[in-house]
Amino acid sequence: MVKMSKKETMDGLALTVGFMSLFVFFYRLIQVALPAFSEAFEQKDIQKLAEALTMLV
Repeated sequence: MVKMSKKETMDGLALTVGFMSLFVFFYRLIQVALPAFSEAFEQKDIQKLAEALTMLV
């Protein structure tokens, strides 16, 4: 078995956390923000549009 150095282990952890954060971002975008954004756009409500964008954070 090949032993990984501490730096390689941390790089793997950082890569895993990065992919997980991208997954959460796109999940929130598709499941929460886009439906809220389209609803606010249909109602022409600027405040709801801004709130839909803040749901990504």
